[in-house]
Amino acid sequence: METLISRWILPNWEKKLIAALAAIIIWLLVSQSITETRTIPGIPIKIINLPPEKTVEKLLPNGFLNKRISLTLTGTSKVIEHLTPSDLEVVLDATNAPEEWAVMISKKNLASVNNEIDLARHISAVSHQEFVIHLTPLISAKIPVTIDVLDGSAPAGYEFLDVWPRKLEHTIRGPEEQVQALKGKGLEVKFDLSKITQEHLDKIKPSPQAAYSDEISFPVPNDWKKVAIPFLNDSLEAINDPEAKFLQINFLKREYIPLEIMIPVRVFYPQKTLELINPKTAPLKPSQGVIFKEERAYLTLPTSAYPVSRLFLDLMKDYMEITVIAAPMNERESLEWGVDFVDAQMLEDRYVNALKSQQAQDSVLTTQNIDEIVGTWRQRFRNYMQNLTLYKNPKEPLYLRAVLTEKQGIEINVYE
Repeated sequence: METLISRWILPNWEKKLIAALAAIIIWLLVSQSITETRTIPGIPIKIINLPPEKTVEKLLPNGFLNKRISLTLTGTSKVIEHLTPSDLEVVLDATNAPEEWAVMISKKNLASVNNEIDLARHISAVSHQEFVIHLTPLISAKIPVTIDVLDGSAPAGYEFLDVWPRKLEHTIRGPEEQVQALKGKGLEVKFDLSKITQEHLDKIKPSPQAAYSDEISFPVPNDWKKVAIPFLNDSLEAINDPEAKFLQINFLKREYIPLEIMIPVRVFYPQKTLELINPKTAPLKPSQGVIFKEERAYLTLPTSAYPVSRLFLDLMKDYMEITVIAAPMNERESLEWGVDFVDAQMLEDRYVNALKSQQAQDSVLTTQNIDEIVGTWRQRFRNYMQNLTLYKNPKEPLYLRAVLTEKQGIEINVYE
C-alpha cells in the first residue's frame, strides 16, 4: 500500500488534485445542464383575488378548484424526475380576469409546496392543454332543508315518533346557476338513530311542566346539524337557520298502559243487509266477553294499550269503543271488529292544545315554528289512533271472535 501511494499518488499530487476537482465541477455543471420534459397529472389549482360578487363554479371554500390539471414541465432532470403532484400547486390571480378566462399557466404560476424545491431555478418551461375558467355571479339564497329521512332504529325500550322541525332553511353563497338549481331541489339531512343509545334517552329528564314523561325529546347534537353542499364537493356546513337550535328527535317509551275501564261494544249494521240483519233479528247478546250495564254492552276483559302515549290514552279512553260489523252467516265465519273513536277531531284538538300549553312554557314555540310543530303533533295523534292495539297482557294481543248465531244473535268470545 505504501509503495502504491509513493508511486502513483505522491508524484505530481498537486496536478492530480486539481484534475480531480475540475472533473467534479464539470460533472456538477453537466448534471445541472441536463434537462428533461415530463407530464405531471393531478396538480391542484388555487384562485386568488376574485372580483367582488364573482366566483367560479366548483370553487371550494379553501380557494382551490374541485378539479386538477396536468402540466408538462421542462427543467433540470434531477428535479423533474422526482416531482409529484403533491409538490406543486398552480396559483391563478383573477384580478381583472374576464368572464371567459382562457388561462395560460407559466412557471410564474407555479408554487412549490415542498420547501426543498426551488422551482424558479429548476423549471424552464410549462405547457398544458387549453384551459378556460368561467367567472359567474356570486349570489346568496336560502335553500330549503328537509329533515325526514332517518337511518337505523330506535334504541331498546323506545319507539321513534317524529323529528322536528322537519323544514329548515340554509343560507348559502355560491355560483348563481348552481345556487338556483340547489334552491329548486333543496337539501336533505339524515340522522342515524343507531347513534342514540338507551342510556342517552334514559338520562333525559321530563320538563317540570310536563304531566307525562313517556314522550321523550332528544336534542340533536350540533355536530349532526350539517348539510352537504353538492357543488362544494359535498363539504359539510352547519345549518345556519336559527330554528335549527330546536332540532329534536322524539321517542315514546315502550309500555303497555292499562285502560282501567270497560270498553263499550257496539254492532254496526250495514245498510245493504239491514232488512235481514238488524238490532231486532241479530242483537248483541251477553257472552263470555260481553256484559250489559244500563242497556249498554261492555267488554269485561281488562286490557292494555300499546304503542301510544299516556296523554293520548287519557284523552281517548272515554271516547273509544269496539265496533263489530254485522254480516250474514254465509259471508263470514266470524265478524270483523276494530277499535273506533268518537269525535276524533275534537280529541285531536285537545291533544294538540295540551302539548301546545306545555311547549309554550318550555319556550319552544315561536311565531315561525308554531304551524309546523302543530302539524307534527296532529300527525303523531293520527299515528297513535291508527297503531293503537289492545293487549290482554304484554305478550298477547287481544283477539275477539264475534259470530252470528242462528237463534241467539251476535256473540263475542275472547280467544284464550
